[in-house]
Amino acid sequence: MTEADINAFDTFTDRSTDQAIDRERFFKYLLGDKIADQGMPTQTNYTDLWASNFNPMFAQNYANSDRSNLYDVAFNNASVSGSKKYSDMFFDMFNKKPTNLTADPGYTYANTLANTSTGIASSTKVDPTVKEVYINNLKSSFEYDVSDQMARLLERQINASYETNKVFSSEDLAKFQTLFEKNATTQQQDLLFKAISEGKDPLVFEHMGKKFGISICEDIWASQNLVKETHYSHHPFDHYKDVDAMINISASPYVKNKFLTRFDLLQKVAKKYKAPIFYSCQVGGQDGVLFDGGSFVVNQRGEFVDHLQFFKEDEKVFDLNNLIKGDLPQFPIFEEIENAIIMGLRDFFYKQGFKGCLVGLSGGIDSSLTLYLCVKAFGAQSVYGFMIPSLFTSDMNIEDSTKLAKKLNVEIKSAPLGKVLTELEEMVKAQTSYQLKDLTHQNMQARLRGLFLMAMSNQTDHLVITTGNKSELAMGYATLYGDMCGAIAPLGDLLKTEVYGLAKHIQSKEEIFPKRIFIKAPSAELAFNQKDEDNLPPYPVLDQILSLFLEQGYSIEKIIEMTKIQREVVTWVIHKLFQMEFKRQQYAPVLKVSSKTFNLGRKMPIVQKFYKSNF
Repeated sequence: MTEADINAFDTFTDRSTDQAIDRERFFKYLLGDKIADQGMPTQTNYTDLWASNFNPMFAQNYANSDRSNLYDVAFNNASVSGSKKYSDMFFDMFNKKPTNLTADPGYTYANTLANTSTGIASSTKVDPTVKEVYINNLKSSFEYDVSDQMARLLERQINASYETNKVFSSEDLAKFQTLFEKNATTQQQDLLFKAISEGKDPLVFEHMGKKFGISICEDIWASQNLVKETHYSHHPFDHYKDVDAMINISASPYVKNKFLTRFDLLQKVAKKYKAPIFYSCQVGGQDGVLFDGGSFVVNQRGEFVDHLQFFKEDEKVFDLNNLIKGDLPQFPIFEEIENAIIMGLRDFFYKQGFKGCLVGLSGGIDSSLTLYLCVKAFGAQSVYGFMIPSLFTSDMNIEDSTKLAKKLNVEIKSAPLGKVLTELEEMVKAQTSYQLKDLTHQNMQARLRGLFLMAMSNQTDHLVITTGNKSELAMGYATLYGDMCGAIAPLGDLLKTEVYGLAKHIQSKEEIFPKRIFIKAPSAELAFNQKDEDNLPPYPVLDQILSLFLEQGYSIEKIIEMTKIQREVVTWVIHKLFQMEFKRQQYAPVLKVSSKTFNLGRKMPIVQKFYKSNF
């Protein structure tokens, strides 16, 4: 890129706080002005250009796009067209039309890719040499600099197209090809916006006669080739020769058990470059993403020295000449998760100016654990508990909720549904000629509870906490606009068995919860003698399937082989998982503690017909 490009970017980003608008303006500047300088069509004429050279379908697709990156649009459509017109158009656009079109590697590759994408030659893998030549041709087609980052993004599109064909049949591919291409394009544009060119100059500063090299987060992963998606053209740390120490500044999101992974990475880097590393990690919460702090030091031999506090701001002074080996921190996994959730709740509320919360109590494990975590985050004086019993609520659950609230010094109030529920039933019956469905009656109870809690939220200026867990969320075993309403979901990334594990860990330190909370059967109590297992597999079975599929990425066949769980059960669970996406997309933000968090680490469309053909 030229200095003028950079100045233009600064100008555009000064105009608006909306990053998407900035990006569109910037790419219009690059593509519109640069191509216009070569006597080529301007941005406003691109659609006409496409219509005259391609099937009109592609012109319409492009007309409906954000037009922020013509190059990506052209490349995405290459896998579909793969024709002489594509190659002719492509090279005309950049004044690089080859004399022998059929010998052009770009045309050869596009044609092969087209055959692969339509299922004609799904077993054919493109020659890496051809792919490399094609990428080089793309880069050389610009008069101004195209970074290695851009080339890698284009290469990812190639690989993604090929990998998709290996997983799905041509029929399946055709069904969601539009969705796939749209998502891939969006991701590429976002990545390109973040890193238009790759920095290759080391950042080194001197202080008191010592040289310090600065790196940023992902650099340590790239140096170990542990994240293939980065595709760095060089190892960032290779530039740091003869420094006295390296500093890595990081905003690495928290995931359970991640500390040892970080240490293992830094240990290898320190040994390789024979220099100590000061790892500085962000701490705090941002929506559902948590940063755990715990900054630490590794000496030049790769030995752990010491660390700062986790989930809290902290500072400590180290003597560069006396970095002695220390003991790695040891803490139970549930202690780590407890502290992460408490910090996430506190930051979510205080950074927005809210001072307290409301929790609907049922007497079950989920709402009981949620109440405890809220008290730890905000203090008992800032937490209100509400029991909203119906005809189906047991005396046992009312008693357990009351005992827990007393133990935690939380004010608890009761607001029975009775009369309001009866009146709503009559209103609905008056509009229909048949009796209320059982599901309708159950959901009415949950939604009235949600309505009451939201009304109390308005009255008290406190936010409602939703108490659902990851297992229920996966299966859609919750009511939209009922128990799913709320500002934040602290347990939304914990499977039901993990909820029990965390509660038992807390109980081992101090007896907080009534003992029978751990042994009574989970129930929504929306009907007589109702149990969760009436509608779901036992939670140990369900959670095993969900963990293997969601977090570890195993296929259905592999899960059946590993667990010996009946095929009908496994396929039913996975079918339900896909089917319930519409509920999850209307759920509160979830505090992330796993590698695959709904709506953060696992984004899926609501309309996804392909699951029907698989289940």
